[in-house]
Amino acid sequence: GTLRCTGVNLPNVGSYQKSCWCCRMEGDTLGCYCKPKRGKEKWTTLGNATSYSTDIWNDNGTLKGR
Repeated sequence: GTLRCTGVNLPNVGSYQKSCWCCRMEGDTLGCYCKPKRGKEKWTTLGNATSYSTDIWNDNGTLKGR
């Protein structure tokens, strides 16, 4: 099995939720564990996450948005 965490008030745009987990919001910063193409998952954050209304995605283990 895979451990999954649930978060509240997470941005609901983009594909980050498919390859990132245990996400949480702290202020307007989104933080998640995201899986890179190779290697172990890592904690990554995206500041001003609430301002990205088009897309938030996992870019090889790093959250990015537009």
